[in-house]
Amino acid sequence: MNNKKYIYGMMAAATLLAASCSDFDDYNKAYTEASVGSQRTLWENIKENKDLSQFAELVVKAGFANNLNSSRSYTVWAPLNDSFDYSKYLSMDSAALRKTFVENHIANFNHAMTGETVDKRVHTLNNKSYQLVSDGDGYLFDGKNMTSGTGIPSVNGTLHTISGVADFLPNIYESLENYKETETDSIYSYFMKFKTSVLDVNNSIEGPIVNGKQTYIDSVMIESNDLFGRYMLDADISNEDSSYTLILPTNKAYIETYKKIKECYKLPKTIFWKEISSQYNGVAPNDSRYEVETENITAEQVQDSLSRLLLVTPLTLSNNNTYNLWVTDREDAWQRDTLRSTVGVTMPNGPEIINDHLVGEPMEMSNGFVRIVDSLAYRPWNIWNPAISVSLHNPRMRPYVNGTAASVSTITVHPDNIDMDKIGNIFGSNGMQSIYTSYLDFRPGSSGDRAKPEAYFYLDNIRSTTYNVYVVFVPARYDKTTKNTPEKNYKISLQFCYGNGQKTVVDPKMTIESTDSNSVQMVKAPKTVTFPYSYAVAKDCYPYVKLQSERSTISQKEWAKYDNHLRIAAIILRPVEYDEYLNSLNSKE
Repeated sequence: MNNKKYIYGMMAAATLLAASCSDFDDYNKAYTEASVGSQRTLWENIKENKDLSQFAELVVKAGFANNLNSSRSYTVWAPLNDSFDYSKYLSMDSAALRKTFVENHIANFNHAMTGETVDKRVHTLNNKSYQLVSDGDGYLFDGKNMTSGTGIPSVNGTLHTISGVADFLPNIYESLENYKETETDSIYSYFMKFKTSVLDVNNSIEGPIVNGKQTYIDSVMIESNDLFGRYMLDADISNEDSSYTLILPTNKAYIETYKKIKECYKLPKTIFWKEISSQYNGVAPNDSRYEVETENITAEQVQDSLSRLLLVTPLTLSNNNTYNLWVTDREDAWQRDTLRSTVGVTMPNGPEIINDHLVGEPMEMSNGFVRIVDSLAYRPWNIWNPAISVSLHNPRMRPYVNGTAASVSTITVHPDNIDMDKIGNIFGSNGMQSIYTSYLDFRPGSSGDRAKPEAYFYLDNIRSTTYNVYVVFVPARYDKTTKNTPEKNYKISLQFCYGNGQKTVVDPKMTIESTDSNSVQMVKAPKTVTFPYSYAVAKDCYPYVKLQSERSTISQKEWAKYDNHLRIAAIILRPVEYDEYLNSLNSKE
């Protein structure tokens, strides 16, 4: 079986179509000069050259001699005897020899030198590319001297002789074969699950029809890998014209990280939730359900598949992405810490990920580098367990309200009036002098001072983890619609509702009070909330949080202290481990 890829087929076709008739003839004409060599095929000229006997023997072993004796046009760069490790290649099996040596020195079409300046890349039959240049004294192929001047013309192409060999390097995808059945084969096994192979009918040689079905004497297969796709890695690490870095974890590092991710994506057979209606009025709706398991897949399989994909997607880096230029020591790198994967995962601790746990040196491939690491220094909140800011004014996730009217307002404040380290990330920049954001304005209904406005928010992308809860309050002073508004604090409660695998449960209320009526303030709730199951994989299925004013309906003392006209900029759920990390940084300062 011959495996072939046609990555450069369109490029070659375009080149031919763009060429003039005389250019086309230069590529493909049978030489008519009077020299004996020009009347021979490439294979005949190789056999007749005593300095190419080692190359000739390797061509025969690789099963390529007949190709060089055919009418198809090739250019051959044949290494001279004793200019390379002949015994090394002789010990290879025929398939490996053909791919890594013979096809590595042969290109389609006729690349005859004309004595003019040359500087181009040549794609060989195995889809590798090498620089072909003139250096004033002659020509170089992959930096090796071409000893035959402009070349030896043949009836089906040109033969060049070189001193040395073109250095074959596998591309990153090909290199994964080297890790099969090793301590780093977890990634190899994962990639191979997505490998596909399709018969190339147009380029396969037909055999007899057997039992009504066409058979093939020589089947040419086109290989691909679905993991390279846009919605997976978004990176074709087999593409010779691209440049990537693959972070390759050992099995130990792979398993450790997989277990951590899996904990955040626990799934029951059925996820329960409650559909909030705009007429909630304190009457709990019936349980709704999302069926995770189907006839074809189990909850465990969904959890496993998602966990492995989340582990793998940060591993591929484009070396041409601005964030990653420093990885290959590019002089134009503008920073030297952050990494960004091909699917857009941003990792601010880049040196820790690619250097601190590096095993050996980075290994160069034909389209980039492989870096083996014995630990994946991922920060969970950057990849699979991020902080969640409740979408207070996203139309798709709009709140349902009771006893109040809700509207969206915008404020502009000076950075001095907010704690940028804690809550700056929910604000947008408006130059250097001001910060702005939107907030939800909950105005009391007809009950006035006795009203206790309440709102219900769906929570998107919840993981099976424990969160600290924060509320960002906006003081009345920023309310442009109300003049002479008394500056009061807020007293509210939050109550979470989610499924426990058998039904929905409602947690007890947690009460939160603001303490600064002059500044935008983020206040931490007194308790954490733990979700036993992840909702991140369920479409249109959400837990919710109920927010309600807890100002007394009768105490005028509380009316003077607290405002029941609520202004909320955000509800933030931050994983406990993320907060622990931030606290550790603060303690070191």
